Amino acid sequence: MVPAEIDHAAIISSVVSVRGEEARREAQAQWKDMWVPAGAWLCTVEQRKPLKGDHINLGFRFSASAMIGGEYWIAADVPDGTEAIVGEAVKIGGRIEEVQYITAGPVPSVKIVMRNVSVERVNPPK
Repeated sequence: MVPAEIDHAAIISSVVSVRGEEARREAQAQWKDMWVPAGAWLCTVEQRKPLKGDHINLGFRFSASAMIGGEYWIAADVPDGTEAIVGEAVKIGGRIEEVQYITAGPVPSVKIVMRNVSVERVNPPK
């Protein structure tokens, strides 16, 4: 279980702040299969995309001015029918499948990929 005092920004920081490929892989691996308690992270839905089967992907983007690229993402795999619309604030929790750090170009792509995600709407429409 991810300790309550550790948020997504701290997880990303633990990966991007290390030097060297091996150290980065170790930093990424420490979070694999750890659980974030339900409702622990407040996020705003930026993307909603269908996935294969009966799931959708919710994407949450966060600014990180101290990081190259200035942002990171959380990608959450949720069951189709999950009520969450783009622009809406939600609280999430679930299993961290991996923390990705991809250097395919001049700016790294950094993302927390989550599965088994629960979504709680903060201000659902009445």
